[in-house]
Order: sequence, then structure tokens, then C-alpha cells
Amino acid sequence: MNMFSLLYVDDEESNLRIFKDTFRRKFNVYTAVSAREGMKILDEVKIDLVLSDQRMPEMNGVEFLKYTLEHFPEPNRILITGYSDINAMQNAINNARIFQYIQKPWEKKELLKIIESALHLYNLELENKQQREELSLALERLKEHERKYKLLSDITFEGILIHDNGIVVDVNMSFSKMFAYSKEELIGRNIIEMLVPPVWRNVVNDNIKRNYAKPYEIEGAKKDGTIIPLEVEARNISILGKMLRVTAVRDITERKKTEWEIEQKNMDIIAAKEKAEESDKLKTEFLQNMSHEIRTPMNAILGFSGLLNKPDINEDMRIHYVNIIRNSGKQLLRIIDDILEISQLETKQVAIIEEEVCLNTLLLEQFSVFDLKAKEKQISLYLKKELSDRGSTIHTDKTKLNKIVSNLLENALKFTFEGFIEFGYHLKNDKLDLYVKDTGIGIEAKNQEVIFKRFSQEKKQLTKNIGGLGLGLSIAKENTELLGGDISLRSEKGKGSTFIISIPYKPVNLVDNSNDKINNALQDTIRKHVYTILIVEDEELNYLLIETILKRIDLDLFLLHAKHGLDAIELCKQNKEIELVLMDLKMPVMDGFEATKEIKKLFPELPVIAQTAYTTDDKRKLAFSAGCNDFIAKPINENTFNKIIEEYLIKN
Repeated sequence: MNMFSLLYVDDEESNLRIFKDTFRRKFNVYTAVSAREGMKILDEVKIDLVLSDQRMPEMNGVEFLKYTLEHFPEPNRILITGYSDINAMQNAINNARIFQYIQKPWEKKELLKIIESALHLYNLELENKQQREELSLALERLKEHERKYKLLSDITFEGILIHDNGIVVDVNMSFSKMFAYSKEELIGRNIIEMLVPPVWRNVVNDNIKRNYAKPYEIEGAKKDGTIIPLEVEARNISILGKMLRVTAVRDITERKKTEWEIEQKNMDIIAAKEKAEESDKLKTEFLQNMSHEIRTPMNAILGFSGLLNKPDINEDMRIHYVNIIRNSGKQLLRIIDDILEISQLETKQVAIIEEEVCLNTLLLEQFSVFDLKAKEKQISLYLKKELSDRGSTIHTDKTKLNKIVSNLLENALKFTFEGFIEFGYHLKNDKLDLYVKDTGIGIEAKNQEVIFKRFSQEKKQLTKNIGGLGLGLSIAKENTELLGGDISLRSEKGKGSTFIISIPYKPVNLVDNSNDKINNALQDTIRKHVYTILIVEDEELNYLLIETILKRIDLDLFLLHAKHGLDAIELCKQNKEIELVLMDLKMPVMDGFEATKEIKKLFPELPVIAQTAYTTDDKRKLAFSAGCNDFIAKPINENTFNKIIEEYLIKN
């Protein structure tokens, strides 16, 4: 079999040498350093495939390939480009009718596959053209009576159909096989109604009326209903004095499959390129951000260290500068810790060290740290614990769990500007679901997977204003997976987010949950008496203190929590079993004085104990005049507190 001849035009001679060395064993390779030299070779040598670089002097690749289309239409054409120019590509497809374009640097296997596909298509087109020319010559030589039958013999692999305005006159064997109908089933039938799906019928009818002679593509229906892609080309001829239409039909399923595979390959290449570019972009942004995050505290450390040596600063200034240096050092250390941790996680060098951990204590420690930060932003921070200290003592890696909760709280605090942050946990079967809920900016659904990837943050501009490396959620996710759990997110843009970390529940003790909220409904039926107390307190630390003291009392207690007076009134309306109200006096929305008045109007026998930092006589008088039954001063004395509680609960 003769070798195909390729012409490659590129003004870079090194590219020509590489191409020739790569493919000379498989093809006859001709090269040219300019379009003019390429034209000369085309005049002298029969070329089967033309490849051209896009960027060349005098005449670019698209212009040269358009010239070859006009003067040498048979060879297929491939455009090779070193840069992504969508307009040039569209111009090449529309005007130069290229088979394919490929970007530099090309790979041998990929380019060879495209070259072979182009040559295969070129060879098929040559064979079909030759067959059509032979058929045309045969039709002209045969007498009118002989044409009908010899035309329908197996002289071609194409399906041949003769019809009179859609009514079948005759078909050849290839046509019958193509559609799985016998010749007898087809003759006399309306071929358009029988074989052409409804969506294509107007196209076929219009082409018959216009005597359209150029090849066009439609779809056809086989006898079993299978739809196949077809290329159709028709001519009007006179047979026995009647003008009939002779149609050549080709099944182009394989061609379409090849085109689709090439298209998918190109799409995969484009997708891979875009993914790589996005990855590079994220890493570049991360490095720039990391540089900024490191240099900011370093600038403060170096700057204020230098100021300490100045002779004109006083002791107060010196203390202030030292505090700035210390805080900047801590900030820098956190950044370095995150970078080191993500590096260790990436190399799978992290081991899990399980120990006994009281989850309640761990979360309370986190609360004490982040409550101060929340107050600085005028945001409320709430902690919800579901198990007793004994029930919440589990086997886990304390360092990892601390890191997870800390990162999620940092993230919530960073993107919450008003409202509240709540964190805690629920026990569900053999799983502990820790959660961090906020009323922050929220996350769009399309970005809820992306934010767990390294170096990713939802809004770049917002991140520039807020700061951070974009590693916190990634570290939280990977540490959660190391603990055998998973992390999930519920969020709505503008309405806040809830992150849920589900890890295995590995209790240290066989827990009697009789004092845990999760079993309140069951335990209410077996306790002698459960005392329901409403604690009205907007400061979460104060609530946690009261909750802790109450749990030390040897009584079955069920605690409700309201954060301001309006909440307290609603809870009293909804829970008629409340037997005691502990009322803070200074609160937002509605203070304790007004709330007590409203509660006493509704439930005059319900005891209300004021607990407040106000200690003056006039405040005491105001509390009693509002309806309070007693008064507990802050800071709370546990013994005094217990006596008052027992007095009002066990008075009968």
C-alpha cells in the first residue's frame, strides 16, 4: 500500500525537523518554511493531508489553508497553533473547512491519531467520489431501458434509491440491507413517511422540490426503529421518458462516532487545561496570600521591636508594644502551624492518638476562647451540650478534635457580622454530630463543595478584606476523615451556614442517660417529679455557670433557656409546667423588669427570682415592684443560690 504524503508548513525550522523526524517512517513528509514554499510543493507533489502553523509571516495558517481549499480541495487540512485564539479557530472552521485543530506543544500519539482520522476520512471521500464518477459515466452510457436495472446492481456499497416524488420505484441490495427491509416491502411505499423521522421530513421534501444536488445529512429509521445518521446526495434523471430522482444514501455512523470521539477528546483536553490553569491560579493566589499573611504580623514584630530600643518611650508604651509583638507572634505561629499541618496531611504522615476526652470540657474551653472574640464583634456565642460530663467522655484524638472545632469557629466568626454563632453536639445512635451554626453571609450551593478544597475560598474579594489562607476548612475536613467521620454543610446565601462533623461515638463509660436531654421524654414517665426551670440570660457564660450549679443539686431538673424578655414570655405561654423563673434584669430586646411584669400578669403564682449584677437598693426595689419574688446578686454565691432554689421549688 502506498504511503500517504503529508505537507507541514511552519516558519520555525526546529518544529519542521521534529515533525519530520517523528513521522517520516510512517508517511512521506514534505515541509515548508512559508506559505509560498508550501504552494510550490502542492503544485509539484500530490499531497493527501496539509498541516499548517497558524502564526506565520506573509500569510497565516488560516489564510494558507483557505488557499489550499480553493486550489487543492481534495486533501484534508489540520491547523496547528501555539496559542488559544477562538476567533482564529472559528475562522479556520468556517472558511478553511479544516478537519481539526491542535494546540502546541503536541504529543505524538494524539497528533498521530488525528492525522490517521483525517487520512481515513480523506480516503473514504476519494473512494466515494470515484464511485460516484464511475456511476455517472455508467448512467450516461447505458440505454434508458438498461439504466434502471444496472443502476440498482451492487456496483457500490452505498444504498441507491429511485423514487417518484417520494414513492419508491426501485432500490439496490445495499439500500435494503441498510434499513433491514426487503425490496418488495419498499417498492410502491412513500419512502419519506416510511424511513424519515418526522423532524427531518420537511428538510427532505424541501430538497426534492428544489432539486437540491449537494450532499446533506439527516437521520433515518430502520425497520426495528433504530435511528441511524445518513449522508444523502440526489440527482434528477430521465428514465423511460419520466423524470425520477436517484438518491445515494450512506450510513455515516462510524464517521459520526469518530467525530464525537475527537470532539470528546478535545473537550477533555480543554477541561484538563482549564483545571490545570485553575489549580495554578489557586496556588498562585495562595502563595500571594500567604506572603501577605506572613509579612503583616512580621512587619509589626520587626517594627515594634525596633521601637522598643528608642530612648523616648515610656513604660506604658513599652508594655503596649510588647503586647503587639506577642499577639503578632501568635498570629504568625498560627499561619505556620496551618501550613505545616496541611503539608503533613498531604503526605499522609499524621497518626491518630486516641485518649479519654470529656467533650463538654473541650467545648467549654473553646467557648471561653471564642466568647471574647465574639463580644469584640458584638456577636452572641452559644454552647449547647446534650450529654452529661460522664456521657460525653469519649475515646478520640483531642488535638485533632480541638483543631476541627477551632477552625470551624474561626471560620464562622470571620464571616459573621451580626446575629449569633451556636455550637454543640447531638448523639444519634452510634454517631456524635458536632455542629457550628452561624447567621453569617452563607455560601452559594454551587460553591459548597469547592470550599473544602485546599487554597479555595468562596469570594476572593471578600477574602482580601478579611484575610486568611483558605486552609481552615480543608484542614477540618481531612482531620474529620482521620477520626473516621465526615463533614457536611447546610447553607443558604445571606442566611448563614451550619457545618456538621459526624464522628463515631466511643464512650469511655457505660452511660446512664437519665439526666440527658435526649431521654427527657422517656424519663419524665419514671421520675417522681421533674422540676422545670426557665433561665432568662443573654450572656452564655452566665447561663453555663447557672446550668452547672443547678446540675449539682440533687433534684431532677429540666432547664429551658431564653435570651431576652420576649423569649421568656413566649416560653412561659408554651410551657405551663414551668415552676421557677431565674430572670436577668439587663438584657437586649426586652429587659427583665418588663418581662417580669408581663409574666406576672399571665401567671401571678409563678415565682420569679431576679439574678443580676445590679446591687443598689433602688434596683432591688424596682425588681420587687416589677413582681420578682426574690433577688440573687452576681457574682453568684453557690450556697446562697442553692438555698433560694430549694426554698421555692420544695416549698410544699
